[in-house]
Amino acid sequence: MSDFLSERARTLPYSGIREVFDLAGTMDGVIHLEIGEPDFKTPPSIVKASFRAAAAGMTHYTSSAGVPELRARIAERLASELGIPFGPAEVTVTAGGMEALLLAMLVTLDPGDEVIVPSPHWPNYEAHVLLCGGTIKRLRLEESQGFRLDPVALRNAVSERTKALILNSPHNPTGAVLDDERLEGVAKLARDRDLLVFADEAYACLTFEGRPFRSIASLAGMKERTVIVRTFSKSHAMTGWRVGYLVAPRALAERAARLHEHTSACTSSVSQAAALAAFDVPAETTGKMVREYEGRRDLLVRGLKRIPGLRVWKSEGTFYLFVAVDAFGIPALELAKRLLLEERVAVAPGTAFGEEGEGYVRLCFANSRANLREAVRRMRVFFAGLQTPTPC
Repeated sequence: MSDFLSERARTLPYSGIREVFDLAGTMDGVIHLEIGEPDFKTPPSIVKASFRAAAAGMTHYTSSAGVPELRARIAERLASELGIPFGPAEVTVTAGGMEALLLAMLVTLDPGDEVIVPSPHWPNYEAHVLLCGGTIKRLRLEESQGFRLDPVALRNAVSERTKALILNSPHNPTGAVLDDERLEGVAKLARDRDLLVFADEAYACLTFEGRPFRSIASLAGMKERTVIVRTFSKSHAMTGWRVGYLVAPRALAERAARLHEHTSACTSSVSQAAALAAFDVPAETTGKMVREYEGRRDLLVRGLKRIPGLRVWKSEGTFYLFVAVDAFGIPALELAKRLLLEERVAVAPGTAFGEEGEGYVRLCFANSRANLREAVRRMRVFFAGLQTPTPC
């Protein structure tokens, strides 16, 4: 008897992050550094706005494109930030940034279209491309370049079948941020080869050392070939509210809204009210959150650099550290499971972000300083108990 599973369902990969997370869920006393989620609470003014909206009867379907007031605020804020005009018709509000990216791909990719995915990469990129019938070409991000995308290597990777590329800066899982020169190089290639750019800017709000964020859409000739994907999840600690959005050329945005009707009809009306209130949260509130993340990053970097055998990069954005553990000669997933079982520290294996992540683990420092200090102490014990690391 057939089990009725589609080939799509059979071939979609299972995330190594979830594998560790699910195992950790069966244990007590675990310090969770594997899941990328803010540990801050949603600002009270946002929560109150959702209560008021629900009490006032805002509990019905909305336009598939999103509440007009929210789309207008998104367009206004983006225009101010990037210095180029945007209108509400170019905005579609979605159930998180994840759905925004999937809708963007569904309305642009045909079966066989090739998408270049710099790797290591957020695992959902690969799943989304496969769901659309596209093909993936991974482009290794080199440790020697701080895991920053190399425009020359990108140019060499483009083929006649390439339709789009994914640009994620600040980058998950490495925390790398593209400098202006590299960003200009990627933009030039996109213009020269007529490529679409899926710009995953989920962490645009999280850059350190006062580094300003720059979107590729703001460069000459790029707005018309860029789909910006953002979310309120990271900027306002709203992961569970599930509100994101895509901003794209009007024809793409309108088609995405039409397709949204066939997936979830619309984003939660109450969550959209909450997202609208997020625009009135003082900049100092989010700025304080970013500074706290930066302090936690520095604490974790200092502690990990004292552990023999580890190589640590000081992330420039996001709330992640990418740490090389290849000196110990243990596959990343096995090492992550052993660290969890032996010392109750959950980290994401680098292979959860593609085969290019072998030899690395990702740590999320969206956790208290006390927990981060304790995690470092436990990791020091764990790595000291392993075989002497091989010099790199």
